[in-house]
Amino acid sequence: AGSISGVSSVTATTFYGSGAGLSGVGIGEIDQWYLTADKQIAGSSTIVLMTSDLTRAGTANGNFAVKGTGMTYASGTGIWTFPSTGYWQLGYTLIGDGVAEGNYLHYGWQLTTNNSTYTETIQNGTEHLGNGNYYWQVSGTNMFRITDVSNQKVKFFFRHSGGGNLDLMGGDQTSSPASNNVASGWTFVKLSGV
Repeated sequence: AGSISGVSSVTATTFYGSGAGLSGVGIGEIDQWYLTADKQIAGSSTIVLMTSDLTRAGTANGNFAVKGTGMTYASGTGIWTFPSTGYWQLGYTLIGDGVAEGNYLHYGWQLTTNNSTYTETIQNGTEHLGNGNYYWQVSGTNMFRITDVSNQKVKFFFRHSGGGNLDLMGGDQTSSPASNNVASGWTFVKLSGV
C-alpha cells in the first residue's frame, strides 16, 4: 500500500482495509441537558423560554459525558450557542401535567440569524385529549444548518392554550424518590459539517 503526503484532502472512490488509522471521522459533538426543577407555565398562550434551572447531564445520568466542546447555555436569557458550524440535530423530551382536555401545547425553537432578533423557526404542537388533567410527555427532533456561530443561536420556547397553569417537570435525576428522576431534557448532536 502506498502513502500520500503533502495534500490537504483526498476524495476516496474505493476504500480498503479496516479504517483503524482514520481520524476525524464520525460524530464529534454530543451534549445533553435537563431541567432541574419544576417550571410553572401560565396559560392563555403566554410564551415561556427555558431561561433557568438547566444543567448538563453527567456521570450519574446514564454515565453521560459531553463529547467535544458542547453547547453553551446562558442562564437568564435561555440562549444556546453552538460550538461549531455544521448540521445539528436538536432533540427534546418534555414531561408535565395540568393541561385540561382540548387545550393545545406549543413548543419548539426560536432562531436568530443576527444575534439579536429571535423568531419561532420551528414550532411543534399537540392537543391534549381525554377527560381531566393527566401527566403527558412529548418528544421530538429538529434539524438546523448552522453556518455562523456568532449570529445563529437558538432558544427553546413553550406555551399552552389553557387558562390555568401547568407544570413542566424537572428533577435532580439522581436521588430517591423516583419522582425526582423525572425531568424534561434536551440533546444536541452535530451530525456533520456544512
